[in-house]
Amino acid sequence: MMLITKRDGTELRLLKKEFKKYFADLMAAELKVEILKAVKENVKELDADGHSVYPPEIYIRDVKLPAEFVFELTQKHYSDYSDFKGTLTNSKFGLMDYVFGVNNLSMLHRLCNIVGWKKENREAASHMLGRGSEARVLHKNLVEKAAEITDEMLVPKHPDPQTYITDPKRIPESK
Repeated sequence: MMLITKRDGTELRLLKKEFKKYFADLMAAELKVEILKAVKENVKELDADGHSVYPPEIYIRDVKLPAEFVFELTQKHYSDYSDFKGTLTNSKFGLMDYVFGVNNLSMLHRLCNIVGWKKENREAASHMLGRGSEARVLHKNLVEKAAEITDEMLVPKHPDPQTYITDPKRIPESK
């Protein structure tokens, strides 16, 4: 069991699995705030490109996104030589078999899901046929939603550990 003292002085005993869930949610709340700050301050650094695979450093260094978030989307991308649109090239247009990086379209999608959607942008993005067109709508959504991020949204909302207790007999009485 883990002993947690709430801000009001109440002591709670959480089982290991309860504490793990509580701690994961606590870290997720703090990560979301870091992502919101990065998007608010650096949305102009994001590209409206649905075809590129960027090195993770671009998002970490230029957009200031947390590394743990960026590396979730980092993977090995392979060329599809049967289709020119799926063939990876370097900056000098040399062919590449594979590259480690972040698919920019995936990053834009993930950021929109975190920052939120304007209804018309979500609707438009779901009907786009091309990756480039879809990326432009996602980028537009991020720019619009970044302008709506308030200082209040940049304060982590810590979960109440008491809500993670699965056995009602272990919930202490209120003071």
